[in-house]
Amino acid sequence: MPKKDKFSKDVQRTIAYIYVHGLVHYPELMSFLNVSRKRIVADLDTVSELLPKGRVKLIRKRNVGIYFEGDLSALNTLLSGDTQYLSLDTEGRRNLIMLSLLMNEKEITLDNLCMQFYVSRSTMDRDIKNIKASLNKIDLIMQNGRNGVAIRGNERKKRDAASKIISHYWMESVKADSRIVTLPSGFNDFIDMNTLKQVQKILNRLQAETQITFTEYQYQSLLIHICISTIRIKNNEFLKIGDSNRRNIYHETLILTRMLEKEFKIRIPQTECEYLNIHIVAAKQGVVKPENFHGATSASNELSDLNSFLKQNITNYDARLISDLIVHLEPALHRFQVGLQATNPYTSEIIKLYPQAFELAFELAQRIKISFQVSIDKNEIAYLALHFQAYLERQREQQAKGLEVSIVIVCSTGIGTARLLTQRINSYFAGDVNITRVLSVADIFEQTPDEDLIISTIPLELDTKRVIIMRPFFDEKERLLLSREIEQIRLQKKLTHSRLLNFINRDFILISNQVRNEKDAIQQIGNLLIESNYATKGVIKSALDREKIASTLLQNHFTAIPHAESQFIQHSGITMLINPTGISWGEGTVRLVFFMGFSKLDVKKISLDTVYHEFNQLISSVSIMNKIIDSNNSNEIIRIMTKFFE
Repeated sequence: MPKKDKFSKDVQRTIAYIYVHGLVHYPELMSFLNVSRKRIVADLDTVSELLPKGRVKLIRKRNVGIYFEGDLSALNTLLSGDTQYLSLDTEGRRNLIMLSLLMNEKEITLDNLCMQFYVSRSTMDRDIKNIKASLNKIDLIMQNGRNGVAIRGNERKKRDAASKIISHYWMESVKADSRIVTLPSGFNDFIDMNTLKQVQKILNRLQAETQITFTEYQYQSLLIHICISTIRIKNNEFLKIGDSNRRNIYHETLILTRMLEKEFKIRIPQTECEYLNIHIVAAKQGVVKPENFHGATSASNELSDLNSFLKQNITNYDARLISDLIVHLEPALHRFQVGLQATNPYTSEIIKLYPQAFELAFELAQRIKISFQVSIDKNEIAYLALHFQAYLERQREQQAKGLEVSIVIVCSTGIGTARLLTQRINSYFAGDVNITRVLSVADIFEQTPDEDLIISTIPLELDTKRVIIMRPFFDEKERLLLSREIEQIRLQKKLTHSRLLNFINRDFILISNQVRNEKDAIQQIGNLLIESNYATKGVIKSALDREKIASTLLQNHFTAIPHAESQFIQHSGITMLINPTGISWGEGTVRLVFFMGFSKLDVKKISLDTVYHEFNQLISSVSIMNKIIDSNNSNEIIRIMTKFFE
């Protein structure tokens, strides 16, 4: 029997691979270890001999596979020192693979990555493909070289990407007035815990000596940045001129720089010092102005503060929305500047449940990107969307109040009778009516009521107002009469809203089996809009850029709702594209595309909330959606939707 400290690395990796995947087969192990079946059989024999007797055993069953049975914790002694990547899920593994490549300038072979993360070559190929797609969104590339793969691109963007991954797994607690920071064991290869503790001590000294204070986000982003930068500087990878913010260096920044140089025995270049200074600026300045940010445009320099910026760049708002956004954005903008984006566990739900709010937040994010030269990912946009959703709901409540039917009650028998009638009306029509006052018969002739409706307990005729006669103990017939009158007045009071069907034109309904992916779909729709003078040239790029931030796929409704910024839309409309065979869209497949295009003018004057409400009603009806998809001409589709909304 082989000694446990003498068995080969391949045997240990075989144990780990079976442990991770549960049930495996010979071809998988052959591919993973790049050895023959004969060698696998021999290694499995060795594994069987190594296993603690009576606790766990290796099962090799024909037509089933290879797996462990028993107490799997007994395997820990065989995997000691090499288990930190065993419990990773797909997302965690891909994040650590990307981090490994971001922190290493040298090329790494896929075989080495397979061995490091206990996956087969086919799994690693899928991981690399996914990572490449993620890198493309942040202007970094995966380069295939003679000796493996490496991530190439702007040093600052590489650090920002690394910071984002680390912050996602950041765990912090407070004990005896000190911060305890921990990261999963899988990060040990990239950020040493001793380095973390050293940097924490330095930041504590900095705060004690200079009285500077950091918020939780500021402390986290600065600590992560320093840990990454010290490693990169030791590897002679520096920020270039233009990667940092050229401004006066604060005294606290100079002190921090000297502390780091002494502790880590490194020399920190000016560009690195300037980047550290951004964090100090964030801590010292409470008010955000565009001119404080790297690369601020001439347009942004004209903005006096965040308040005026928001009012100039949001079409419809109230004071509460502006106030809430300022509170959210002041610390967030500094986080964006240093490449730190918050994680949001509810992003997909927010996009699905509040599409209008997410689009409003997306448009604001694009303007912030231009003026402040920062990138905002879909998780942060989703947080902004919550503020817009709260605003939309406030507007909806105000609109509902505006549709309330105001009522004056005329009563001749006394206040008790009037109160009884008021109470009974409110119990039946709460939310639809507002009983403003009670008048006597004498009062009604001395005053001219401006309420929508008069309810009287005695026969009463007025030339200018509709009067309903009701008893305090009114019966069902009287209640129905009042109900019809209230509904009629509410319909008359409603503002003229453009509804969903007003934006759908039979000439903008496309049916095609040739469109295979989201890019083709957006290009075909965009070209139609441009040719019809409904949109300008930038509409296609705007919609494609929007998809890069967050897919508009509505998975449960086999539908996508791509958008373009309103500045590229000349005439509002919703273009439909149907492919019954399916269109590859993001991580799913759709059969129906609604391209939403609203001009700046219509965004200001139309209640898009009504349009989105009707749209949600439409796509929530599976039978109607199937009828639309199965239709072969635009006239039939219009007829189906018209009947649905009747």
